[in-house]
Amino acid sequence: MVELGRDEKYAKVVGVDAALEPPEVVAMVRGLLCQQQILKDAIKLGLQPDHFSTENEIEFYYLYSAAKGLHEKFGYVSEDMLLTELQAWARSGVLGPYPQVAPFLCGSKEHVGFIRESFHTRETSSEE
Repeated sequence: MVELGRDEKYAKVVGVDAALEPPEVVAMVRGLLCQQQILKDAIKLGLQPDHFSTENEIEFYYLYSAAKGLHEKFGYVSEDMLLTELQAWARSGVLGPYPQVAPFLCGSKEHVGFIRESFHTRETSSEE
C-alpha cells in the first residue's frame, strides 16, 4: 500500500482528487484577500494557517495567519492592516528564518508586493 503525503491526505478528506498546484494556491489566497466574505467563510469553515505547510507556501502561511488574526480581532482586513502587521512581524523576528516573506508580501524597491498587488488588481469590492 502506498502512503499518501500530507497534501494528498488533505485532498482526499476534502473530496478533491489532488492537492492544489502553486498557481491555484496563489489564486485562492488572492481570492481570500479580495473578498472579505470568502475570508470570513474560510475562517468559519476551519481553514488554518498550517494548511499552507509546504516550503513553497510559507509566505501564505504567514499572510493567512495575519489575515485570520486581524479578521478575528476587527471583523475585517484591509491592505494597510496586513502590511502593518507583517512589517511589525518582520521587525520583531516573528517571521523567523524566512527573510523572503516580508519582501514578497509587503514589497520592496524592486517589487510592489503580493498584498498590494492583490488588493489593487481585484475586480470586485472587499466590502461584505
